[in-house]
Amino acid sequence: KNLVDNILMAAKIENQSISFATQEINLSQVASETTRKLKDGIGRNVPLKLSIQKDVYITGDPIAITSMVINLIENAIKYSPKDPEITVSVFYKNKKAYFSVADNGVGISDEDKKRIFDKFYRVGSEDTRKTKGPGLGLFLVQQLPASHKGSISVTDDEPKGSISTIT
Repeated sequence: KNLVDNILMAAKIENQSISFATQEINLSQVASETTRKLKDGIGRNVPLKLSIQKDVYITGDPIAITSMVINLIENAIKYSPKDPEITVSVFYKNKKAYFSVADNGVGISDEDKKRIFDKFYRVGSEDTRKTKGPGLGLFLVQQLPASHKGSISVTDDEPKGSISTIT
């Protein structure tokens, strides 16, 4: 279902035929519930640490916001080792709302960081890649915040892994 939703949303964004609802959303609640649902559906024990400030509200489209949350968490799970350490955070800072996913995965090279938001781009080669997917998740995660007056950044997590943050 998620794959089909991503394909349809990507097509609508490219055709500029999508309009987003605007309503007040409790980002803290969306992140908590989505994380719980993802954890229940993974099929393996993936510890997802939550660091969620209560009642962080934003204005936006609930479907688009949920899609961003799902895609960032799923990427962290896909590209993390067998025993992942993933932290999902929601907080206010300087009058802005933040949603962040940090992992201890393989990380993203500086060269790949330039392209990870391109549609269909996937890190690695077809011969060495261990994860599946069409390469739409991060494309959407970049496009959706822009349509909500937000942005995304990806930084290195020390000693390894990455941190994806939507503002």
